[in-house]
Amino acid sequence: MQILSPAEQRAFDTPPLMNAAQRKAAFDLPVGFQREAEQLRDPVHQIGFCLNAGYFRQSRRCFAPEKFHDNDIAYVATRLGHGSEVFERGAYAARTRQRHDRAIELGRISDPGRSGRATSDPAD
Repeated sequence: MQILSPAEQRAFDTPPLMNAAQRKAAFDLPVGFQREAEQLRDPVHQIGFCLNAGYFRQSRRCFAPEKFHDNDIAYVATRLGHGSEVFERGAYAARTRQRHDRAIELGRISDPGRSGRATSDPAD
């Protein structure tokens, strides 16, 4: 049974396109969460984790790294003190991403406008 058309499925599987104000709102994560992300050893993991956290704040979904938008990668990498060239989609391993996604989806990021809890311990 097909619920979504192919175009609707592609849109569902793709992170939201954001303007500068939306990007700032999505990826300017709470300080406690930023600290947790910065403790991840690998810059690829830091960037990927923050990207999916921001996408989750915007759309309540996490996405595969091959779907990440280049301008979002550049924004997050710069905020973390890295160049966008540091992030290689293939280097953000599926198992690591799944652990990060689970931490995000379980509400381990605090959002000032919501009743979420502060971050817990996202695996690296």
